[in-house]
Amino acid sequence: MYSVEKIPSESLVKHFDYLLITAVLILSGIGAVAVKSASLVMPHGADGSRMPVVQVAAIVLGVVAALILSSIDYQYFKNFGFIYYFACVALLVLVLKFGTGEEYGSKSWLNIAGFGFQPSEFAKIGFIFVVAYYLEKINETEDKTKKLFLLALFSAIPVGLVLRQPDMGTALVYIAIFCAMVFIAGLAYKYIGMGLLASIPVFITGWLFVLDDYQKNRFRALFAPEAGATTYTFNVIRSIMAIGSGRLHGQGLFQGIQTQNAGVPVKESDFIFSVIGEEFGFIGTIVVVVIILSIVLRCIYIARSARDKFGSYIVIGIAGMFGFHFIENIGMSIGLLPVTGIPLPFVSAGGTSILANYLALGVVLSVSARRKRAYFGEE
Repeated sequence: MYSVEKIPSESLVKHFDYLLITAVLILSGIGAVAVKSASLVMPHGADGSRMPVVQVAAIVLGVVAALILSSIDYQYFKNFGFIYYFACVALLVLVLKFGTGEEYGSKSWLNIAGFGFQPSEFAKIGFIFVVAYYLEKINETEDKTKKLFLLALFSAIPVGLVLRQPDMGTALVYIAIFCAMVFIAGLAYKYIGMGLLASIPVFITGWLFVLDDYQKNRFRALFAPEAGATTYTFNVIRSIMAIGSGRLHGQGLFQGIQTQNAGVPVKESDFIFSVIGEEFGFIGTIVVVVIILSIVLRCIYIARSARDKFGSYIVIGIAGMFGFHFIENIGMSIGLLPVTGIPLPFVSAGGTSILANYLALGVVLSVSARRKRAYFGEE
């Protein structure tokens, strides 16, 4: 067991990152309003009235969970991170046997006692704990071979299980997290090169034997969107139309031409950015992008000022997770990146995603509260 330094509560209050949590709460508020708008008119007359309620409840639970985690010294995650990791891996295995959601393209959901959730969202945090643990150990030891092998093994397990669902978008998030953490850890280029070479047959095998045709067509359609307008890129084209119709100031809240006429499929989650673009216009999208950028940059600042490498690696992993989600979701909404079905953090509808992101935020706040530098200048 690792020893944990006791820090006075007044010091934790002084170091608490009010800027970060304020930015996240503002973004969550915008998301709740956008989800409310998206749920007013659903395709095929579906009832979307429950979505805003679930969204607000998830935000409230998430804030409470984040505050609780922020009060726990992140060094405890060294002791219990593996327990959390293996619990998440067990859930990912159960998904392959008992999961639901195949009608949406991947069997990613578990239903327990009437409550449905995606284990892959929570498993990202366990993945980050384990990768951070081994990266710190690799930097502390001369004989790196065994630790590198274990790092690769424990990293590959959740990625492989997520690919089996199959959920290529979420698997890419894990890979992005791993790349960000390894880059910051400063591993020798020879190890990075070996990892890249080893990944080539993995990607080839995945393309040939794991990905379904509809997933491959999403990538192909990126380079010829008009050719697949009736199938794989219909959602993207409608999203682009909605965002374009917002112009500078937007159509007005609940007044979107496309979004209030079920013109954009999956507008409450995958394409929530189209709702913001159409109803709040270019100005609204810029505000959202600035808030997103401030969240990611703040996480990077916290990582730089963390007390140790373990804390730094954890926060960089979470920053990589947020950053990839932000870039991919907005990118696919405007037709610059392939559709992968991953949500916009703190904005898209989905209780699992909201709660998991707030848990990750709580971990960042825990590292922030114990960083070298106080919120207002040096100690």
